[in-house]
Amino acid sequence: MHKYLMIVVLVLVMSCKKDNSQANHKQSLKTFDLPVPVDTNTKTIIFQEHQTYKVEDIYASNEFKGARLNGFYKRNDSLIAEISPEMYPINNSPWYAFKIWSDSDKIQDVFLKYKHGTHRYAPKISSDFKNWAPLDTSKVIVIDSVTVQLKLEVKQTPFFIAAQPVQNSDIVNLWMQKKETLSNVTMTKIGTSTGGEPIHRLEIGNHPKKPTICIIGRQHPPEVTGWFAQKAFIDFLLSNYDLNTIFLQEFNLIVYPLLNPDGVNEGHWRTGFGGVDLNRDWAYYKQQDTREVAESIVEYANTYESQIILGVDFHSTYYDVFYENHDPSFDLVIPNFKTEWIAAIQKSMPYETFKVSEIEIGKPISMDWFSRQFGAAGVTYEIGDDTSYENIQLKAQNAAIAMMELLLKWKHEQSLQN
Repeated sequence: MHKYLMIVVLVLVMSCKKDNSQANHKQSLKTFDLPVPVDTNTKTIIFQEHQTYKVEDIYASNEFKGARLNGFYKRNDSLIAEISPEMYPINNSPWYAFKIWSDSDKIQDVFLKYKHGTHRYAPKISSDFKNWAPLDTSKVIVIDSVTVQLKLEVKQTPFFIAAQPVQNSDIVNLWMQKKETLSNVTMTKIGTSTGGEPIHRLEIGNHPKKPTICIIGRQHPPEVTGWFAQKAFIDFLLSNYDLNTIFLQEFNLIVYPLLNPDGVNEGHWRTGFGGVDLNRDWAYYKQQDTREVAESIVEYANTYESQIILGVDFHSTYYDVFYENHDPSFDLVIPNFKTEWIAAIQKSMPYETFKVSEIEIGKPISMDWFSRQFGAAGVTYEIGDDTSYENIQLKAQNAAIAMMELLLKWKHEQSLQN
């Protein structure tokens, strides 16, 4: 029997009582003057030229969503794949992805050459755009910080090589469509990106006057492991685990899996089409992408008279880490949730070391925005670049269980107070 079964029963028995966590007034989208302002006015970016390159009998193409290849040429008998960002200066997340093939099978050295960045992501390869594997480390020679030699078996049949498994908007939207086939899930187009791509929301539950958890992700295009964690987190919440049914009767979830479809599809290192880091635009919403999502979250809260109590933003970085802050000015609905959640996940996985870091207070980032706009706990959930898919799945599952247990306990405590 689940250790929180009695709490769950009590929650259901007392659910008809008034809940202080329920919103009873209309929200409006707020703007914020912050101590650490960021200029998020639109800037000029450099688009890659989409084409199929040919050097002698070898071809390379960036003609697919999620590709990044800025040049393919021969220099001093070396075959160069040039990789450069959409603008400079920029965060060092040098994304690359291209398809390569030849008129005849051969062993070919290809040199990744970075401009305005240094090597970060170990190359992955795929023959079908679905199954990806790391390129054998014996075939990857780091010459220096900006030059990496790849020893490739180039064949007549094309294959893909990329910084991380390519997860473009088509792949994410297909996942959302599959989730929509479930009885308690709705997929809604909430707006369009700067480049005209649809931005979608998954709505899970939609119970009027029940508290809502908001999940967002992929503000930064190369952060694929963060997407895998977000996907695993939602997949588990929609699985047949015994606590899920009760939890989803008492709480709503809204999910924005892909905030930056333009940047993802164009293979950007950091920004959207406005040349702005979208996770620095949560104060005045000068970028259409951020504004559409922020307005959508507020609209949902008003439509269902629901209080947003938790916002989780999935990202990737060099290692697994939770980012949090302790701004005393935040009047949070659940004041200690973040600390208790992280501690509960750590307890469930004692063999893992969970790094927790505080972010400078006063930045216009989504984590703080949830607290300023709604009084919701805000957490940035970061997964390491090289964290295994199996470990990502396990951590996401334990995080989901810990979240459900803590929120059901909180709901029970709220019921007792009324």
